[in-house]
Amino acid sequence: MPAALPGELIRTLSFHGAVELRAGLDAAAPAFERAQLAPFDDRLVLFLRPGGPVLAGLARDSALELQARDPAGSYSLRLLGRAWPTVSVARAPNRSALEPWLPEGGGGHALICTDYYVDHIEMSLGAGEARQRFFGPVPGAPPPRRGLAAVRWLRVGLAGLGGVGAAVSALVAFIWLGVQGAEFPGRPFALAAAVLTGAAGAIGGKNVQQAIVYASAAAGRAPHSLAAPLLDAGLAPLRARDVGLVLLVAHVLGLAVLGAVWSPDLALLTLGGALAWLSLPAAALHHLSAGRASGPKEPR
Repeated sequence: MPAALPGELIRTLSFHGAVELRAGLDAAAPAFERAQLAPFDDRLVLFLRPGGPVLAGLARDSALELQARDPAGSYSLRLLGRAWPTVSVARAPNRSALEPWLPEGGGGHALICTDYYVDHIEMSLGAGEARQRFFGPVPGAPPPRRGLAAVRWLRVGLAGLGGVGAAVSALVAFIWLGVQGAEFPGRPFALAAAVLTGAAGAIGGKNVQQAIVYASAAAGRAPHSLAAPLLDAGLAPLRARDVGLVLLVAHVLGLAVLGAVWSPDLALLTLGGALAWLSLPAAALHHLSAGRASGPKEPR
C-alpha cells in the first residue's frame, strides 16, 4: 500500500495552485510543465495535458520531480517520486472528487489523471526562527527504484507467464538433451544456449505484454492491478516495450543458432516451451475482453 503523506504537505498543496513538474530526470533535456493537482492522503493526482512534454517523458521514465514555492517565501517544497498516467478526468471513476481541483477555464475533463506516489520530501515552512524543515523519505514509502535496472526487468519478465515459460523451456531442453545421451556433441553448451534462448523469449514476451496491458489500463479498459509488476518495479511502459522487443530479437537469433548448430528439434522445443508466442495474443485478448467490461476500473 502507498505510504500516507504528511498532513502539512497536503495542506500546503491544497492552497498552492499549479506546481512545477520535471520529468526525464536522467535525460540530457528534461521535460518541464506546470500542472494543477488534487492532493489525497496516499498520493497526489496530477492533471497533465494530452500530448504534453511531461506525459511523453513519463512514458520513458516514471521518475518525476515536483516543486512549489510561495512567492512571499512562507514555504517551499520539492518532491521526488514515481508517476503513472491513468485515464482522462472524464473517464475517472472518482471524477466527482477530482472536479473541484481542476483548473478554471474549461477543458479540464480532457486532462489526464496521473497518480504521483511521493518517495522523498524536501519542505520548508514558515520564516525566521519559526521556520520548520522536513527532509527525507516519506515514512513507510519503499525506497526509490534506482540502480540494478537489469534485476527489475528480470522481476517484471519472470512474473506470471514469463516465469512459467522460462522454467518450462529450461526443463524441456534438459529432458531432451538427457534423452540424446552423453554422445550428443557439445551437450552442456547446447543446454546453456537453450536455457538462455528460452529465458530471453519468455522475459521479452512478458515485458511487451506488460506494456500492452498498461496501455489498456491507461485507456480505462482494464484495472491497473494487471500492470502491477511493471508499476511496482518503478519502470515505464515504453522502456518495457523496448527491452521486450530486444529480448525477442535475441530469442529468434538464439533459435536460429540452436537449429543450425545442434538440432532443429531442440530449437522447436525451446520455442514452444518459452511460451513467448502466447504473450502477445494473451495481451490482445485481454485488451479486447476488458474493453467490453462496463466502465473504467479504479486505479491502484
